Amino acid sequence: MDSSISVSKAVLQPMPISRKFLLWISVISIFAAVGCVAADLILQYDPQGNYSLTTPAPLTIALWRVFVGSFLGVFCIPLEIAGYWVVCTILAASSPRLFRILFWIISYAIVIGTVFHGSFLALILVEQAAHNATGVTQATLLHLQNTLIAFILPLGVFFEICYFVMWGIVVV
Repeated sequence: MDSSISVSKAVLQPMPISRKFLLWISVISIFAAVGCVAADLILQYDPQGNYSLTTPAPLTIALWRVFVGSFLGVFCIPLEIAGYWVVCTILAASSPRLFRILFWIISYAIVIGTVFHGSFLALILVEQAAHNATGVTQATLLHLQNTLIAFILPLGVFFEICYFVMWGIVVV
């Protein structure tokens, strides 16, 4: 029995992670973060400064910006998990259980955040179509927009709660 216990303990020991590997994963996460910033700028930037509630930026942006910004964000957001893994791996030396839990909370939140970001593609397209329609078609599209918001909003709220939990763990 002693030999099987020692084998299982050897399997459970964490592998040493080289500094070079951490560096490469960090570089990947930096590129992912730059891609996320670019995606947000493509989606939200308005050269005329139309950032009011009466004329939100998604109504006036070109269709190519909606697609590029949405898909770039959906591609880059999950890659940010690599950066959180690096941070949690380095901080795990001080409190391994805490930072393992933290990593899984933020990883799950990032997945939910990716779904949230991708869902906005449909919301923006419906919003633009409703802005350009009239009459019954516009009323139907606005009703669809409200329904989409009702389904998308809980994803955003859940992401924010996980994000605040993550920062609460890191700061405390």
